Amino acid sequence: MTARHANIADVPRLVALAYEEHKRSRWAPMPFDAEHVAGLMHDFIGAVGKTMFCTDGGYLAGLVQPSGFSRELMALEFAFFAVDGSGLHLLTAFETWACDMGAVALVVHDYQGNGRLATVLQRARRYELMGCALVKTLAREMVPQ
Repeated sequence: MTARHANIADVPRLVALAYEEHKRSRWAPMPFDAEHVAGLMHDFIGAVGKTMFCTDGGYLAGLVQPSGFSRELMALEFAFFAVDGSGLHLLTAFETWACDMGAVALVVHDYQGNGRLATVLQRARRYELMGCALVKTLAREMVPQ
């Protein structure tokens, strides 16, 4: 199984995968906007400093940008989902791309809440925990319109 750079022809399949991710997430009550997702994917596929990798059953979108306190580049994962066991292949492709872009660090998120990804990345890939993610639902209810 090989991760590769996504292209525009991949977008419909990747939007379908994003829908699957959405259904399984804590954000499922929020309306899914396929047109918006497709637009984001087009942006990550075609923009300088952004990338999107894919497999048959997964994707990883990310970018490089200077940190808030230095011109050194940080690679940031924006979206990461795989249902076919390709997660580490996608991450490897992203790590390689980030190094090629000159990033000095890479940040990925484990939003599943079960700690499985964090455990795998710490043991197998030498990632370190960095803080935690917190979320607060604001006044507007996340219900379909």
